[in-house]
Amino acid sequence: MFTILACLFVLFAIDGIFRGRTLNDDSAMTETGSGAGSKRLGAARSVLWGVLALICLFIASQFEW
Repeated sequence: MFTILACLFVLFAIDGIFRGRTLNDDSAMTETGSGAGSKRLGAARSVLWGVLALICLFIASQFEW
């Protein structure tokens, strides 16, 4: 279970890193003004997802494998 959660958190982190960098991103056109704040918040969320993934991998390595 924790291994699956870790994979999910890694996917969330990757999504946060690459969000706004694709050509077909419609959310970039709807935002007005607050580009720097949202980028910082997106980076913080990506780090949070990465940390959660590492915690889940640690728990999985101790108890699941």
